Amino acid sequence: MHADVHFEEYLAEVRKQVCGRCPERPPARAPFAPACWRCGIEFQLPELVEAVHDAEAELPEFGPAPAPRAVCARCSRLGGDTCPCPVASLTTWVARAVRTVDERHEQWDVVRRRLAGQPRTERPPILRMIRAYEAATGTCVCCE
Repeated sequence: MHADVHFEEYLAEVRKQVCGRCPERPPARAPFAPACWRCGIEFQLPELVEAVHDAEAELPEFGPAPAPRAVCARCSRLGGDTCPCPVASLTTWVARAVRTVDERHEQWDVVRRRLAGQPRTERPPILRMIRAYEAATGTCVCCE
């Protein structure tokens, strides 16, 4: 299901749902402004997305926040003191952003499957109908 992953869509959703809640972002600046150029969420986004996919069963939809270890499982800096990432306080929002994109992809897949299974409707032969009418009545439809 997640084999063909486009991280731009995940990044846009993270910016939409998570950046406004980031404790490290100055309130007057836009997301990923100069103060956010070292954001670990952007640097580690592919690993975060895959970790959320791997820990899907462990992450509650509602209720207490998931453990940062579940979301940061693939991070190379996990447990170190050089982590530039505010994910520890934003695990719930990161997981929700990833789920939002996944649900959107699933909905589009359902729509594509339904549209692919429908037969194409034929266009009605309007020109032949007009010519048949003109021949039967002896009048021209376009000349009135």
